[in-house]
Amino acid sequence: LLADFAGTSLNLGGQVARGQIRDGLWLGGGMVLASSLLDRRSADWAKNHQSVRWNKLGKAASNVPLALAVGTGMLWWGMAGDLASDTAWTAIKSAALTLGAETLLKIGVNRARPEDDLGPGHFDPLGKGSANGSFPSSHMGVAYALVTPFAQDYDAPWLYAVAGATALGRIQQRQHFASDVVAGSLMGYVAGTLLLDQQR
Repeated sequence: LLADFAGTSLNLGGQVARGQIRDGLWLGGGMVLASSLLDRRSADWAKNHQSVRWNKLGKAASNVPLALAVGTGMLWWGMAGDLASDTAWTAIKSAALTLGAETLLKIGVNRARPEDDLGPGHFDPLGKGSANGSFPSSHMGVAYALVTPFAQDYDAPWLYAVAGATALGRIQQRQHFASDVVAGSLMGYVAGTLLLDQQR
C-alpha cells in the first residue's frame, strides 16, 4: 500500500509538472477570486444564523466528510466487490494527498477564520497556528476528493451535491469564508480526477 501511495504521489506530481492542469488552474483561480466577492456576505450570514436549530444543522453538515470517509473505507474493505474497492482506494489516496496539499497551503496563507472577526482580508503567512488557517477548507477538499472518483466512475454526479452540503456547515459554523470552501472543493475535485485517470 505504501509503495502504491508513493507511486501515485510521484505520478500526480508529474501530471502537475507537465502542465496537465494548467487550464484548470486558471479557471479554478478565477472561480476562487469570483467567490471571494461573497466572503463578507457569507461571514455576515453565518454570524446572523447561530440559533440552536442552525447550529445543529451546521454541525451535521460539517460531519459529511466523516460519513463519506467511513463509507469509502467500508467499500475499500470489499463490501461491494473489487471494482468498488479499487475506486475507494483511489478516493482514499486522493483525500490524503488533498489534505496534505491543503495543509501546506494553509501554512503558507494562514487566513483568519470568520469566528476571529478579523475580516476576510486578514492573512499572516507562516504565523502562529498557520496550519489551522481558514484557506482552503480541508473539510471541503476531503469531501470532494472522496466523492469525485465514484461520481465519475459510476456516472453519479449527485454525489457532488452530497459533498457540497459540507459548505453549509463550514460557513454556518463560522470556520470558513465562501472562497475557502470553493478552493477546497476544487482541490479535492482535481486530485480525485487525476488519480482516477491514473487508475484507469
